[in-house]
Amino acid sequence: MFTCNSVGGEATQQIVYRVKGADEVKDTWKRRIIDLADGKSIDEILDAIFSQEVRAGAWVVDIGIWRNLFDRDVVKTIVELADQGYICLEPSIREE
Repeated sequence: MFTCNSVGGEATQQIVYRVKGADEVKDTWKRRIIDLADGKSIDEILDAIFSQEVRAGAWVVDIGIWRNLFDRDVVKTIVELADQGYICLEPSIREE
């Protein structure tokens, strides 16, 4: 079961795929996530968005302190986008 309460573990190893374009999505945050949904794991998307925020001027100290909340917000948005049919989540395939 996927949950937003804790970020990490197997849930964030799920692979995110774009199902449909973000042309009608007005929210830039959601558009960024949809644009990144090209076979990346949730962890990779979290890191990419975090890096974009830092490059855009977010204070590393401030955003670092709130990183867990930041990650949970991104994961919550990913789940919403999946529920709306913009993206789909698939379990990652572990190599043994």
